[in-house]
Amino acid sequence: MVLIDEDLLHVVLGSVLVAVVAALAGAYLTATIVPTEFDELPSAPLDEIELTPGSLLLCESNVEINVVLGTHWSHIALVLDGEDGAPVCVDLTPTSHTVQMQPAREYIEHELRDGRHRVAIRQLCGGPNPTRALRRFFARKSVGAAEYEHSYWKPAFHRITRLLDVPPVRRGSYFCSNIIADALRAAGVLALGEEEARNILPPDFAARRLPTMPDYAYDPMLLVRMREKRRAAAPTPPPPTPPPPPPPP
Repeated sequence: MVLIDEDLLHVVLGSVLVAVVAALAGAYLTATIVPTEFDELPSAPLDEIELTPGSLLLCESNVEINVVLGTHWSHIALVLDGEDGAPVCVDLTPTSHTVQMQPAREYIEHELRDGRHRVAIRQLCGGPNPTRALRRFFARKSVGAAEYEHSYWKPAFHRITRLLDVPPVRRGSYFCSNIIADALRAAGVLALGEEEARNILPPDFAARRLPTMPDYAYDPMLLVRMREKRRAAAPTPPPPTPPPPPPPP
């Protein structure tokens, strides 16, 4: 029989209780404080959406950022053409540390798989295909020149307080949204100043009118959903077996 230290048991149970309370509080705050905008957005199945280069993927993936910024959008990724022509998705996360490129549809399916994280897309229209310029930008950033830093707290803190003079994000300090803004700025898609691009946050990409160069524009947001699988029809029961004929007299 294995004896469990009582103090250790209290610590474990206390930690579990704190985690449960934090999860419930986060879910409650997200549902009550964060505005619900999903009912107003049109949606379409992923297999019906054309993922055009330069399009933006807005993801709901971090409850802390959702609550602090009063938005459902806490992460952003960018679509561009892969070398084989299939769309790929580029993003930067704390877990990846550096810029990652992966098949776009698999990326979206992964976000939607558990049914909790929502994904919206803003298609880029007009102008020449920006893939070549975007690839040049990310090729320079993928050799160790762009590592994830949690410097997003600076613009977030500044927007929350509006009172304190928070220094802007320094040049070369990247997180998910400002590296996308910097790439689109370098590719001639977004009309942003250098400091403005460095201090942009994920919900800024949900603004109705993004500042684009004259040849480009972003469509309104469209929610992406998985197509519901049809339930297989119940098998038809076999006809009843007729009773055997009566024996001859």
